[in-house]
Amino acid sequence: MHVTAKFVKLLVVVSLIAASSACGEFTREGRSPVVLVVDSLFVNDDQGTLNSDVLTKGSTLNDMAEVEMRVILKDPGAPGVTVNPTLLNAVTITRYRVEYRRTDGRSVQGVDVPYAFDSAMTITVPSDGTGTTTFQLVPARDCD
Repeated sequence: MHVTAKFVKLLVVVSLIAASSACGEFTREGRSPVVLVVDSLFVNDDQGTLNSDVLTKGSTLNDMAEVEMRVILKDPGAPGVTVNPTLLNAVTITRYRVEYRRTDGRSVQGVDVPYAFDSAMTITVPSDGTGTTTFQLVPARDCD
């Protein structure tokens, strides 16, 4: 088979299109070189259930959850070249927001779901390990 210059140009163009589409939104989302990954999120009690608005000895309790996170690099490097994160790739979280949605579409705050809220949290997830913290998932409210 005789390879022409036109065929080579077409092959290069097709290769570039395939390579650029393989990156997708993952690498183009945000300016950070890393992505924060939640490895586990679970309710911090024996039964694994939420007890929001349950009256316990005259008071209500906040529902707490524990989260374990790690960071991964957006650019894993070239084939045969391992890229390792550095100390500069650690992620510090200083606040979080909780919003509630029901799968049936009924999501009126204070009626169908609890009110959304913001809260403070300070955790640094190292570039070479995991970070674990406990946070408030559902705040207690006064019961009548």
